[in-house]
Amino acid sequence: MRACDWRDRHPIGDVEIFMDISATDDQIAGVRDALSRSPLVHSVQFMTHEDSLRELRLMFADKPKLLRGTTPADLPTSFLVDLEDGVPSEGSLDGFQTLPGVDEIKPQNSAADCGITS
Repeated sequence: MRACDWRDRHPIGDVEIFMDISATDDQIAGVRDALSRSPLVHSVQFMTHEDSLRELRLMFADKPKLLRGTTPADLPTSFLVDLEDGVPSEGSLDGFQTLPGVDEIKPQNSAADCGITS
């Protein structure tokens, strides 16, 4: 499986902000609020613990033993962020790293990175 195959079927953001597994509801709300106020952000989709497990199952559909025993609580919530046109994925939201509850910020693969052309 190519690194992007599992995502080919799902719209993804330009950037994914992963929360700490133990992030509180207030911390998640704080990041959501900050994203909603950012002029760099076009749209946001929140990924629950359950959403994360579904995505992981798609990623590793060919390796079910790898996921045996994994529960939603084992996985972080995250925000899939679509940036405004012209805003680069790399580094644009680095300032969010200092918000309470944020673990990691990762640019996502574009369709071109995955070998998908229109």
